[in-house]
Formats: sequence, structure tokens, C-alpha cells
Amino acid sequence: MIELKDYIVTTDTVALTEIYHPELNTKIYDLNGIYYSKQTMKDILKKSCDRYGASYQGRIETVRNIFSYWRRTPLMIYPELFLYAFPTKSPEDFTCRWIFPAHIQTHIIENNHLYVIFKNGMKVELNCSLNTYIKQRERTAHCLTHYSVHGPGRDPQNNSTDINGLRFDRWNK
Repeated sequence: MIELKDYIVTTDTVALTEIYHPELNTKIYDLNGIYYSKQTMKDILKKSCDRYGASYQGRIETVRNIFSYWRRTPLMIYPELFLYAFPTKSPEDFTCRWIFPAHIQTHIIENNHLYVIFKNGMKVELNCSLNTYIKQRERTAHCLTHYSVHGPGRDPQNNSTDINGLRFDRWNK
């Protein structure tokens, strides 16, 4: 069991789940392996949002204001890298699991349990209904699509993107 002291979400993060342990709080599914942390999932997400330049609460409020997703609000951690996650339950619920949809390959139902299968072969049991899972994926995709078109640095007049002074055309002209 590998314990990480200060974990920051990256594009390699696959999922965050709760763990019932006297000292550890979070099981971290990462492309590089499975890790454990004393940090709560919410602490990991808050520190990650801060690291990428915005507060957790600010990111949540932005999504709520644009889309009116008041419950189980998807989190845009770092939109410039398409780093998004969605909760399976209220983030205040200890059993909430955070899923990073960029890595999802498919989902399956086995013995009346819903699992998400990731592109690297990892399998995580979800504690929500199939309808909730599908709705959360759709909401997160909606956020990602909206932000990739309307986010900062986007120039809708000429369909290009300006990131740190570098200009990228979105479509060939």
C-alpha cells in the first residue's frame, strides 16, 4: 500500500474513492497505480483547484451559474487540460466517489452492481444508479464542450485559442 502525503489531481487521475481505515481517507486510482492518502477527497480536490488557479468553490459556482446543476455539480479542475470530474453522490457524503471521465472506456453491471471500466483496465464500483451515472457523464461532457468553446482565451470571431501568448487555430480555414 503506497501512501501519498500531498496528492494533486493530474491528467493521470482516474478516480477518487472513500476508504474505511483508521488513518487513511482516500483511495486514489491513477494511471501510474493505486495510492492512498490521509487527505479527504474534498481536500485533494480543493488543493488541486487552488494549484490550477481557482478555488474549488469558485469552480462549482461557475458551473452552477452557467448550467443550473445544483446537485452533484461536475467540477472543472483545470479546463485548459480538459481536467474534469463528477461526483456519484453529494460531495458532502463520505461515500461520494469522484470519477474523471476522460479515462472512461465503458460501464458494466455485474450482480446488480454498476462498475466503470477505465481505458487502462482499472475497474471501480459505483455507488449510484445507472441513470445517475449517465446523467453525470452527460453533464460533465456539457461543461467540457461549453468551456472548450467559450472559455478564457477563446476568440469566437476567428475560431482560435490564445494560451499564454500562443495562438492556436481551432479549425483549418
